[in-house]
Amino acid sequence: MDGMRTAQESSIIKNTSNMAKTKYLIEGTSRSGIIFGAFFSGFHCLKYGIRIATDPGLVYEAIGASVLSLGALAAKPATRPSLPYAAMLIGMDCFSIYMKEDV
Repeated sequence: MDGMRTAQESSIIKNTSNMAKTKYLIEGTSRSGIIFGAFFSGFHCLKYGIRIATDPGLVYEAIGASVLSLGALAAKPATRPSLPYAAMLIGMDCFSIYMKEDV
């Protein structure tokens, strides 16, 4: 969504062809997909690693993996704008864990 807004507001992009606009949007979407895919898979790897290493329980696994993965995302200035979306992904994962009946 941010890429679409940027494309509409940018005077340089407004003057380009539709194919260039499409390429710009696809590149932004791909970049976001890669960032969130890597982030969320890293989060789950950390969560599983914490479970294997110490088995503190579901809540502490999620807290530990959240701190580490969000810290890694915050370390690079280019990925900091993605922090709210990453936190939302973690929140949805925690809610999913909470709603499981067998836990």
